[in-house]
Parts: sequence; structure tokens; C-alpha cells
Amino acid sequence: MKIKLIVLSILCLIAVSLALSFFVFTDTQYRPNEDVIDSLEDIGVVESYLDEDITPEPEPEPDPPATPELNYSIFDTTNEAYGIDWFGSGSSFEEVDGTIVAVERENVTVLVPEGYEDLAKAHVEDLITCNSLLSNFMGIPFPKDRIVLKIFISKDGSFQGSQNRGMSFYKRSQTAIDLDLQDVLSNSPDGFLYESSPTYCANTHELTHAFLYNAYIPYWANEGIAEYSQSINQGGVKDYIICTDSGYYTDELYDYYDLNVTMNYPTSMCMIQEIVETYGEALFRDMFQEILLLQTDNKLRIGTTSNYFVYDILIPSFGSSITAILDKYGIEEAVYER
Repeated sequence: MKIKLIVLSILCLIAVSLALSFFVFTDTQYRPNEDVIDSLEDIGVVESYLDEDITPEPEPEPDPPATPELNYSIFDTTNEAYGIDWFGSGSSFEEVDGTIVAVERENVTVLVPEGYEDLAKAHVEDLITCNSLLSNFMGIPFPKDRIVLKIFISKDGSFQGSQNRGMSFYKRSQTAIDLDLQDVLSNSPDGFLYESSPTYCANTHELTHAFLYNAYIPYWANEGIAEYSQSINQGGVKDYIICTDSGYYTDELYDYYDLNVTMNYPTSMCMIQEIVETYGEALFRDMFQEILLLQTDNKLRIGTTSNYFVYDILIPSFGSSITAILDKYGIEEAVYER
């Protein structure tokens, strides 16, 4: 009887050893059958052996790239530092003396008088959006390394927007620039920058000119493109202009201005709009590719901007039928003939 117990014990130990060698020393994530483990525990040979799942820790998500910080710089000779050369003469382009601050992010720089940094910051954010919107609209990149806007206080109290050598300018009276800043600080719905968003560029008009700063195109086309660009990229601001076959309407019927008689922004916008509606957006963007190509090939410009633009840009882009639209808007052959 004693021999049988000894043999039975030996067999039990052998069974336990085999079980442990399989479950303990195997280098896998295999989990032993629960009934087997319970049996071993019942006879007091081993304690519970249920390792936790060996699941690799997930790698942490990489942090999103940080938004570049706004940089603030003060310049004593800001105009020279940014290559600003006033294109006007007389007191109209004289600015009030004072320290100028450059606020920059990505490829955008906005220059303002000291104390108006919050106004500059709002313009920086808008211009970053504008760069993308207008590049898609025209199908060409901005032609310079940086987008530069200068906002300055005029000595004579006048105000206007303008563009020179690819840089945009807002000349403001003291009262106007103070109101601009207050609109930004209070987030006023009446503010110039209030609706700025990924689909709305408040600076559309002057930046469109800056995109085409080196293009050899006539005034009537340049302003028409900028006005039409506003109607697309600054939604709502040109809704008061309704183009018709015989002219344009605002709240009341206005006389139609032929562009060869006097420059008229709504007439110019309607002309560009009709070109796009007639020939399509793809050909319209191709026109800017042609402009860009001719900007960089050092081609000798023959004649006036009007005949160059019609014969070297419009007709190659849209065909000779474009002349019928030009004639309708007062750009008669006498304006552009060679």
C-alpha cells in the first residue's frame, strides 16, 4: 500500500512538472486552460498561474506641429529694410513719424506703427489665408518670397489702399486706424477683418494686385480682375453689383461706363465675370499661367499695355472671339490695335 502511494505521488509530480514546463517556460502568449489550472490549485501543487496578457504598449501619438509664433521686431529704417520705395509724391504719401513694428508669421509680414500690434496680428492671420485662396483662384503662386503689408498713418489725414512692387499699403488717417484697432479688439461685426476665415480673404483686392505686380496689363484689366477676385474670395462685398447685358445695377440703375472713356470698377468686374462665364474657370486660370510665363521670359513688350494684353494674353488664352466681349465693354479695337 505504501509503495502504491509513493508511485502515485511520483506520477503526480511528473504530471505537474510536465504541465509547468509547458505553461511556464514557453515563451508565448498562450494562456493555459482554466480547468487545468484549477485542478493544480486544488491539489495544492501550484498557485494560480494566469499571467496578464502581454500586450505591447501603444506608441504615443506624435504631438501636432506647433503653430509658428508671431515674431515682433522694431526697425528704425523699416522702409529700407523691406525695400519699400514710395511710388507717390508730395504730402499724400508722407507718414507720421514714429516707431514701426514688424509682425511676422510664416511668409507674411505686416508693418504697423507701434501700439497697433493687435491690428497687425489680425492682418497676418488673414493674409496667410488669402495666400492659399488667391493661389487657388489664379492657379499661380505668390511671386515673391514674402507677402508684405504696410499700414501707416498719413500726415494729411487721407486714406486709401494701394500696391507697389508686390507690397500692399493701407494709408490711414489717425481716426481711421484707431477705429480699425478698436474693431479688432472688440471683434466688431462692422470691422474690415470680422469675417476673415479660411474661405474669406478681407485683403483680397490689394493682394490680387500684388500677385500681378510685375504683369504688363492695362488698368482696366487689372482692376477688373481685382474686383472679380473680391466677388469670389470676399463673398458678399460685391453683391450690390448686378451685371446685366446692358450695364450693371446697384440699388438703382446706373449709367453704363465704357472702359475706353473712363475707368469704372463695376464695369471692369462685369467684363471679367462675363469672360469667366463664357470660357470657364479653367481657361481663366490658364490666362494667369500665360501672364506668369511672359513675366519671366524678359520678352520685349511692344506697344501699349492694352494691345500687348489683348494680343499676347487674351487672344492666345481665349481665342479671337474674346474681342466681341471687349467691344461690348468699350474696349474697342482702336484701344488695342497695333
